[in-house]
Amino acid sequence: MLPQCESEKFGGNGSNGGMPRATLVEMEQDSTVTRTSYRPLECAVALYASGAGAVEGIRALLRSGWGIDAISVVGKDSSNPEHVIGLYTSGTRKKFWATQAESWNALSDELRDCSLFIAPKLGPIIVIGPLVDGFVATLTSIQGPHASGVVAAALSRAGIPAERAAHYEAALESGRIVVAAAADPHRVSRAREILDETRPTELEAYPAWSLRAG
Repeated sequence: MLPQCESEKFGGNGSNGGMPRATLVEMEQDSTVTRTSYRPLECAVALYASGAGAVEGIRALLRSGWGIDAISVVGKDSSNPEHVIGLYTSGTRKKFWATQAESWNALSDELRDCSLFIAPKLGPIIVIGPLVDGFVATLTSIQGPHASGVVAAALSRAGIPAERAAHYEAALESGRIVVAAAADPHRVSRAREILDETRPTELEAYPAWSLRAG
């Protein structure tokens, strides 16, 4: 879905390249130019105790009309040095080799974009969905000793308050999985209702400027 915005004539060439991730409401342009203003998004964030629970939550959102560009997942796999972990391509599919490979592969099949990061102290971090871009952008800015807080930093960059982002990083360390669904403010309550029916261990809503809307 296109970014959400309202616009008024101002100046430029009418291009909408590089739009923030929001949902398009209206775009006016003429031979002079266009100025665009953006409506903020919110994000429902759920914690699940297992990969199976996260899969159930995401499938419930998709059945209810959420787009794949609106949903992100962050989880942690085993950091046991005796376990092999990886991300590989098989035909046109990207697949995980991991202790929870069944869940990660089910999630990556449902959504767009997937990645594997090895984070200091946390170990293997799986990121699926539009938040992948946020993790890459965060890594470029916090390389070095501060990289141990990459999960909290990426979630905070997406609009989650810093103290809650740190809480989610700690939850990942204990094996839980984060599912985030972006929406316009009038729809975020519906996202919470959908996720609540899938029995997450925690469920909250936050402003999330950089997560795409469904």
